[in-house]
Amino acid sequence: MWGGWVVVGVTALMIFFYLFGPRFLVDLENKSLDFRFLARGEIQPSNDIVIIAIDERSISEFGRWPWSRDLMATLVNKLNSSGVRVIGIDIIYSEPEITDRMKTIATLRTEVESIQSDAYMKTAFLDILDEKQSEASADAKFVRAIGEAGNVVMAVAPVIRRGSSQDGLNFISRLKLSDTKFSTSFNVGKYVFNLVKNSSLDTVFDPIEVEDILPPLPELLEQAIGLGHVYALQDRDGIIRYGILTVRYKDDYFPSFPLVVAQTFLGIPWDRMVLRLAESVSLGDITVPTDERGRMLLHHYGQSSTFTHYSAAAVLSDELPPGTLEDKIVLVGTTAMGAYDLRSNPFDPNVSGAEINATVVENIIHGQMLNRNERTKTFDVLAIIIGGLFTGLIILNLRGLHGTGAVVVLLLGYVFFVQYLFATHGVWISLVAPLTTILFCYVALTVLSYMTEERRAREIRSMFSSFVNPRIVEELIQNPDAARLGGFRRDVTLLFADIRGFTSFSEKHRDDPENVVIQLNEYLQAMTEEVFRFDGTLDKFVGDAVMVFWGAPIKQPNHAELGLKCALAMGKRLKILNERWEREGREIFTIGIGLHSGSAVVGNMGSKGLKMDYTAIGDTVNLAARLEGATKEYNTCVILSEVTNFCMGEGFITRELDYISLKGKENPVRVFDLMGEAKDASMLQVKLREAFQSVLKAYRNKDWDEAETQLNICLSLNESDGPALTFRDRIQLLRETPPQENWDGVWRMAKK
Repeated sequence: MWGGWVVVGVTALMIFFYLFGPRFLVDLENKSLDFRFLARGEIQPSNDIVIIAIDERSISEFGRWPWSRDLMATLVNKLNSSGVRVIGIDIIYSEPEITDRMKTIATLRTEVESIQSDAYMKTAFLDILDEKQSEASADAKFVRAIGEAGNVVMAVAPVIRRGSSQDGLNFISRLKLSDTKFSTSFNVGKYVFNLVKNSSLDTVFDPIEVEDILPPLPELLEQAIGLGHVYALQDRDGIIRYGILTVRYKDDYFPSFPLVVAQTFLGIPWDRMVLRLAESVSLGDITVPTDERGRMLLHHYGQSSTFTHYSAAAVLSDELPPGTLEDKIVLVGTTAMGAYDLRSNPFDPNVSGAEINATVVENIIHGQMLNRNERTKTFDVLAIIIGGLFTGLIILNLRGLHGTGAVVVLLLGYVFFVQYLFATHGVWISLVAPLTTILFCYVALTVLSYMTEERRAREIRSMFSSFVNPRIVEELIQNPDAARLGGFRRDVTLLFADIRGFTSFSEKHRDDPENVVIQLNEYLQAMTEEVFRFDGTLDKFVGDAVMVFWGAPIKQPNHAELGLKCALAMGKRLKILNERWEREGREIFTIGIGLHSGSAVVGNMGSKGLKMDYTAIGDTVNLAARLEGATKEYNTCVILSEVTNFCMGEGFITRELDYISLKGKENPVRVFDLMGEAKDASMLQVKLREAFQSVLKAYRNKDWDEAETQLNICLSLNESDGPALTFRDRIQLLRETPPQENWDGVWRMAKK
């Protein structure tokens, strides 16, 4: 019961943490996404996108950065002449370029305006200066190149409102409105989403707000085919995992630079580009999933060299073979040290901003987006619940290494399942929260089980340490159900051992009770050691009597065999004690042992909390006790019942003694004398057993003469054979008082 509540509590807590919990869980989940990329490995993107890098070579050959618009115009012209389909320039041109020549002309114009001369001549001269100023403008050349290309997408810089950053995310804005005195507001109307629809998902749209837009020069705006923001968002560890497809500017939604590049490449009309708030962006038939902030998950391909890079110097120097850039998307960006637009992805801590933009474009035009939305979050919650439930079922039903192994399989199985969905279907489902649920449930249940098992182990040790072999106690601890409180019926073998004449011995030594106790304790100690050696359960001592049973608390299919081996070992051990006692001048003990097998009720009997004993009760117990008493009648050491004789197997040599009716018992029983183990049997014992069987046959046929003849054979083999001496006296008695005609051969015991 407690285990179930632990599972419910841990699972509920993990669901709460997943939905509302600490930020570090989100960070761990992000790291798990990086692990999935690394486990998948790098993959090669298509050849549709090429990055023209303004790298160290370009700066070395064509001058330091920033380059003149003259040079940029040349670069655009060469790209256009190469058959490029779309040119995306990931560089902000919000200020005009003032060259030295333009400065000289401007100074000259000022001086001309200050001269007092003919108005007509002055105006004509100023017009000439204006024409020369226009010819000297690098911006004008750049504008003409963009206009002639007709396929250039320009980047704009958004200005972020202070305090709008989300917890755990770092926003990167490379420019602020105050950075340039030339910045002017512009009409964004034709550059924003025209079709904006509400999401079909039950999610509140929470877009990133921008305070203003830092546009390119108006002349560039007029010639560019499209415009998009370059706004990078990195997580707290500095890794870019999302691309922001839209930001909100006033009441409009402004698209991102790579989104517009993809839209231009695909030839999707502007009126077919649809924004579904907190759900997706559609470019014709292509749907790009987004989250509640208008972000798309980036499907990264590899390190910084994954996309094809060419140096801008190679383009300007006409080094590329013809057709190299034909029908390509070309993204122009900086990678040179000092001008490096540095980013990080799961594969590489140093990738350019152009590489990130290329990733977004590649994802969109080839439909290779990752998916994580409200539906996957619902699956995450179900995974947490199922993970906790399965862990509970495993730990509560499997113990030890089996349970641990099953939990490991569950963990690995879920990891492989998550990786499979990611690698084959682009679905990001939670890894950390379900795995944490499984681990926490496992640890909590293991601790609970340990505490419970420890308490139960202490109870079992307390209950059985004085009854059974310590090895049996450990088995009971491993299988506590076998030691449950209360009685249960079990097939057992009972052994009763008693010292013959101990009452007389005690009376004889009543003046020296200490030595009586010492000798008795030595005897009981030796017998207990033999009981434990053969895994018996020591029920109790009743004075000098010992009660033992096998088959409980743990099942022992060979309980009869163990009982007989213990009986023989007790006899041998007593012989060793007697030899020592004789040397010490003390009296020796003789014992009688009775064994019977059958069904008995075994369990804790008594008053709970006051006095309880683990014992066996029933007719089987009573019969075993009567058989111990019968050993006196037959002057033998060990008597066993017919049931025990049947159950013992072939490892012992026994002889049938008699068919007797015990005092207090209605049904007669056949009893046997245990002569020893079969492997140690001598020829003398075999002959004695055969001769005694002949005695019984003649005895039951009331052929007293033949019985005496066979008895003489027995006594010739062993003159002190107790059963033979008993039958000799009994036959003499029967000769004097013959039994009735219908005598059944049963000898009725007059004493217990």
